[in-house]
Amino acid sequence: MIQGAEFLLYDALTGGNIIPVKKIGENEYRPAVEGEQGEKITAGKAVVKGLRKRKIYIEEVSAPANYNKLDERITVNVSKNMTAELETTLYGEQYKDGGIAVINRSGFTLPAMGGKGIIIISGAGLMIVGLSVILFAMICTTLWKQMIFH
Repeated sequence: MIQGAEFLLYDALTGGNIIPVKKIGENEYRPAVEGEQGEKITAGKAVVKGLRKRKIYIEEVSAPANYNKLDERITVNVSKNMTAELETTLYGEQYKDGGIAVINRSGFTLPAMGGKGIIIISGAGLMIVGLSVILFAMICTTLWKQMIFH
């Protein structure tokens, strides 16, 4: 069990609205009622009681120290009066006692570049290499001519 992860529940896979929850006990939550301020679900292991029948989407908003945050939301089909149990586990260990396993992998995520930036940097690199080859060929040719004619 990993401590330090924080989750929010949503009503859509992307975008959508947060489904607010209220903490009611040690690692136990319920849907917030009108007028209540929702809070993040903190895990190791968390239980959300009283969810209505529907699809919900779980997003990890903060990962434990030295672990990567999940890249996308987890889809959960909630049956009538289901208790959703969230369990964060180490990579390679699976939560086997029901519930929803959230696998956190240790390490880091490399930054990604896309669009025009990668093309500009690659083009500049190719130009530098090309100019270096031409300059090297010119120097070699000049030295070769000097050796032959002297």
